[in-house]
Amino acid sequence: MKLLSGKNHCNRIPHLLHNGLKGIRCFRPLAKNIVMQQRRYLKQALLETLDCRRCQKEMQIAFTVERCHNLIERQVNAFLLRENESIESYTSDLLGGKSKTKACFFQEFLSPSAIDNLLDNIKHSIQLEMKKCFGAAYVDIAALQYIATDFEVINYMVDRVDEYRNTLLLAEIAIEVGDQTWEQALGKLDLSPVLGKLLKRIKLGTIAMKSVGCDHKTLFEQCRRQLEQEMVGILLNITHKVKIFTRNKATQIFYEMYDNTYGSYFVSLEHNIRTRKFCKAKQAKFITERIDQQAM
Repeated sequence: MKLLSGKNHCNRIPHLLHNGLKGIRCFRPLAKNIVMQQRRYLKQALLETLDCRRCQKEMQIAFTVERCHNLIERQVNAFLLRENESIESYTSDLLGGKSKTKACFFQEFLSPSAIDNLLDNIKHSIQLEMKKCFGAAYVDIAALQYIATDFEVINYMVDRVDEYRNTLLLAEIAIEVGDQTWEQALGKLDLSPVLGKLLKRIKLGTIAMKSVGCDHKTLFEQCRRQLEQEMVGILLNITHKVKIFTRNKATQIFYEMYDNTYGSYFVSLEHNIRTRKFCKAKQAKFITERIDQQAM
């Protein structure tokens, strides 16, 4: 190998420097593309992590709402069972004239205080679930009210009770008139005292009405069963409306709380990820920690 002299070696240095800088310039676009590609991969990974955490939180909210619906279902069904057990006593007193019809329907049977107590229990259960999920209660839930009294249906039931009472009264009058007619007919006949006394013991009007199922006892039981079925129908209708109302309100409140606490935060965090240039791994780690912390 021929060694370069000192003079020739010095002359070659500018040439070598020029070729080296030229090589660096060639690799500079490639290095820039690698960095941009790494940033894209990093953003994509962060967005996928954010979507995963958001789905987890939405699933948690959905499960909590479903749990609230089940709580409402159980509480309304328990209330329905208690009220059903007392209906028989209401019907007997109403048909027997021991209770005033309007006072019974508007104050005793499904009274506003009973509905209010049911709503208070439901709202308390919803508040507990909200504290578990969001760490705070919904202030306005205490103001939720529902007017469950259906005045049109109640007035209809008042008229129905009057009809049942009139039916029973007419049956009693018919039996009494039949018995009196029978006694009067016996008095016009020339019967022996023993036979006349024996025939008077036979209540022909009572027997005749009973044979066609129109005696007081049979009619009273029929009217009582019909009235009981109608009152059960009213109870089912009103409690169903309460159930639908409270379930819809619970769903609305939970998702409003989610939008106010987590939804807006996830949106701003996604915007931050898409617009920020991550020059350091620490920035990406910080964003990931914020995502995990918010999803807890």
